[in-house]
Amino acid sequence: MYPALGNLKLSDLKKGHLIKFYADVSKKSYSSAKNCRVILLTALRYAVGKKLISENPAEDLYVPKSEKDKQREKQKEYRTINIDSQATLTVEQLKLLIDKAKETKVYMYILFAGLMGLRKSEILGLKYSDVDFTRQTLYVQRQLGKDLSKPQDELPKKTLTKQEVSLKTRSSKRVLDIPDVVFNAILEQRRIYEKNRRRRPGKFQDEGYICCSSYGRPQSASYCYKGYKKLLSDNGLPNIRFHDLRHTYATILTNEEIDVKAISNSLGHSKTIITVDVYTDKKQMIIDASEQTQEFACEIFPITYLQGQQVEEANRTRFLDEIYYFPEGLAEEIMGIIQ
Repeated sequence: MYPALGNLKLSDLKKGHLIKFYADVSKKSYSSAKNCRVILLTALRYAVGKKLISENPAEDLYVPKSEKDKQREKQKEYRTINIDSQATLTVEQLKLLIDKAKETKVYMYILFAGLMGLRKSEILGLKYSDVDFTRQTLYVQRQLGKDLSKPQDELPKKTLTKQEVSLKTRSSKRVLDIPDVVFNAILEQRRIYEKNRRRRPGKFQDEGYICCSSYGRPQSASYCYKGYKKLLSDNGLPNIRFHDLRHTYATILTNEEIDVKAISNSLGHSKTIITVDVYTDKKQMIIDASEQTQEFACEIFPITYLQGQQVEEANRTRFLDEIYYFPEGLAEEIMGIIQ
């Protein structure tokens, strides 16, 4: 970067300079050009934060792809995620985990991961404003983690990993139907939230996080680790990672023969192959074609659901390539022992 841009003053750097620079580097190496973009974008955001410049010339600029890179992208139409089913829970084990977790601080985490397939960072970022209480849907639109665009030395140490950041990929932004059991748990959690807010006027941090402290503060990624591992150990369950609850969700739905597009999109994947190794030898492949079809709409929403809805509500089908489906019967079976 230095030979191309090093002779320019920071105040003289314009979008045109960066467009030409990205194009020149991309001709030699597209990946190197992308790395340069990340470095420049982060550095210039820092400069804006320090008021060295009024606006960031690197914002909204992207690295152009060469024809060779475009062809390579087409060949990589799908990416593969391998799931070892021996590192997941069975339906019975998931039932037990949820049952034992109900009175613990990690209950909501386990419900969101095991019955909705959310990533831990996505769970941390969920707010009550993301819940459509009328349609019983959840909008996944943020996660908590490190925001490298902000000056790290100026942030309180306890909030470094609790910054609201963009989701992992564009397809991670999605709309999920909420199973009744999870919806009821959200309502109960909201009741507790309001109780704590009234008890701590002036001290309560009212930002609307579903998973938060009794003072309303967002929780860290390590918050549920000890409680989750203790539940596994105390109840003789496999010592799997928390992220494997997300894999458990995918595996259970695969075994229930749920539509593959619905599973992949509910996980926030686009054009993905998920390989499930079912106890050493049997393999099933989940391929997401990422197409919006009327058949998919009917599979996600029963016809009776759409009948009688207003036109503007029916237009919601534009989200259907991102909508989640969990068979209500299976959800009730998993949660039945807890009612």
